[in-house]
Amino acid sequence: MMDAIIRKVEADPMWPGLMRAEHGADTDEDVDALIAAATRAAEARSTACLVAYTTTGSTARRLARERPAHPILAIAPDQDVARRLGLVWGIEPRVASQPRGVAAMTDEAAHLAADLGLAAPGARVLIIAGPPMGAPGAANLLRITHAPRVRGDRGSAVVDA
Repeated sequence: MMDAIIRKVEADPMWPGLMRAEHGADTDEDVDALIAAATRAAEARSTACLVAYTTTGSTARRLARERPAHPILAIAPDQDVARRLGLVWGIEPRVASQPRGVAAMTDEAAHLAADLGLAAPGARVLIIAGPPMGAPGAANLLRITHAPRVRGDRGSAVVDA
């Protein structure tokens, strides 16, 4: 029944406008602009998934609110945050320690997306994060990378939520 209701609501041509109207003035305009840019960039056919590094879950929830056509991989350092994100539309949560830098973050996101089957080899992966990592509400980076051509276990510190 819930599925039927959701499908009907999301099929309504007024629905996208109503969702945008819910963005109140109390939200961080910079993060919302980044989310809008990521959603727009994700419309490219070569995009496979979006990855959100999130400390509190807020960035991933804001991204899911836009209902992108691609899955969202949310990487959180806290098991409880990841479990809560498991209840949010379109999010595939995972727990991982904070990466040591942007290069490590990019590599980890691309490999994890490929390992989980969210991105085919060579497919585009969009990453949203907020370096320095671990500061809640600091999403300020949109990075585009590609899934590795060869899938494989790299000994990642990422676990299921």
